[in-house]
Order: sequence, then structure tokens, then C-alpha cells
Amino acid sequence: MARNRRIALLIDVDNVKLSKESVEELFDQLNNGGEVVYCKFYGYNDRKHLYLSEVISKYGYETAPFMRFKKRYSQMDNRLIIDAVKMIYIKPEIDTYCIVAGDGDLIPLLVELKSSGKSVVDINSEYQAYSKTVAYAEI
Repeated sequence: MARNRRIALLIDVDNVKLSKESVEELFDQLNNGGEVVYCKFYGYNDRKHLYLSEVISKYGYETAPFMRFKKRYSQMDNRLIIDAVKMIYIKPEIDTYCIVAGDGDLIPLLVELKSSGKSVVDINSEYQAYSKTVAYAEI
């Protein structure tokens, strides 16, 4: 990965189980290859995700709290998709996207980012709940 990349990191913490150590390792690995210039945690709940509070406040990252409407759970994936596509236009300096989400629903987003000339970092999901390190590979 090129060292001068400007990276957007979008994490669906309500859908993906990451340990504090995994999150820290992910930041280290991404910042090794560039600079995380934008980060947002989707589904964040300051009680449920207390272990992330320090990282979020230290770096001033954004959060999108979990929302529920009429007994239906919010679609965090939709908010993540909208934000990522919007950033193509309002933050064109971002050239790399790292999306941490739990399912394959985001494949159309990854295709759109790639077709817009952006690089995409794919998180190896086998590490999400178990490892202290997060492996990633560019796709």
C-alpha cells in the first residue's frame, strides 16, 4: 500500500465484533500505509462500546449512534453507503476506503468506489472476533 494514501475508515461496530486491540492494530496498520483522515463508527453506543470511547475522543472521530424506529432496527449499512458515496464528491482527496462491516450487502458500494478510481481495503473477517491483529489486503 502506498505510504501517502488518504484513508477513510468506516466501521459498523454494531454489526462487527472487534476488540479494542484489533481496532488499535487496524489504525496502526492503516496509518503505516497512509493517513486515516476520516473515521466514523456506525451503530456506536457509549455504554455498549465503552472500549472505543477513548479512541474516538482522542482522535475526534465521528459516530453515528444506533437508531430504532417503530420496533424496526435502523439500517446502518444504508447510512454507511450514503456517507461513502457522498465523500467521493465532497472529499475527493480521500483515495482509499477501508470499510469494516459484517456482511456482503456492501459489495455494490465497493464496486462503486473502485469504479470511481478509489482503492478499497478489505478486512479479513476471520480476525474480527478472535485476533489481536487485523489483517487487511487491498482488493
